[in-house]
Amino acid sequence: MPTIESQKGVAATKKKLANFLSNNLYSAVELLDKFLIISRPWNDESLILLLLPKVKRKLTDTLNSLILPSRFTAIYHIDTNTMEYIWTRLKRDGPILSRQFTFNLDDKQYSCKFDKASERLMTLVACYARTKNSTTDFRNLIYLGEAPPEEEPTSTGMVPVSFYVSGFQKYDEKEISGVSEYLNFFMQYYDRSSPIIIIHSVEEHPKSLPHLECIEGGFPNTISTRRKDPFLMD
Repeated sequence: MPTIESQKGVAATKKKLANFLSNNLYSAVELLDKFLIISRPWNDESLILLLLPKVKRKLTDTLNSLILPSRFTAIYHIDTNTMEYIWTRLKRDGPILSRQFTFNLDDKQYSCKFDKASERLMTLVACYARTKNSTTDFRNLIYLGEAPPEEEPTSTGMVPVSFYVSGFQKYDEKEISGVSEYLNFFMQYYDRSSPIIIIHSVEEHPKSLPHLECIEGGFPNTISTRRKDPFLMD
């Protein structure tokens, strides 16, 4: 049974995480074996976030700046209105890390780039724990941590990488889903080695497009389209 002190700790933490809890209604502050945790981040039961004393303040500040969207393997930065899609570790000098382009959809412009994972994301990586088998690969957090010792010789110069999309006015799941699906089509069209943005259904089964063959000419700096273009499917 929780002690009065632990109950006070939960209440105090809820107050400090008021912004996060109001933006992520499926998550909660709870006690687990006397440890404070965030349950159901991303509305995902396969992992938790540990509010350990040495990182509690940093994690609190981080969470209050984010939406953890259940439909995406991503985090949404509220202050910059940027989606950061969580990917993997790549070689520091890999060509994809220099890729950035502008995506125009229905007269709206979105800036897209591959870059190192943000400090906020890496804070989540340092604080998460698995609780059960996952159909979401634990939101790809397992791919961003330090390489195990047996892999170190082949992982020299590896860095955690995310795909960033900015240009949204607010977090709008419908708009972001549409942009993500069109980006999947075009990124795979121009380069089949591009990652696929994972869009989870309500049942948490990822929805994605298959790999397509590369075309000549390389990846463009600007991509423009409209939803009514005849060669694209709804």
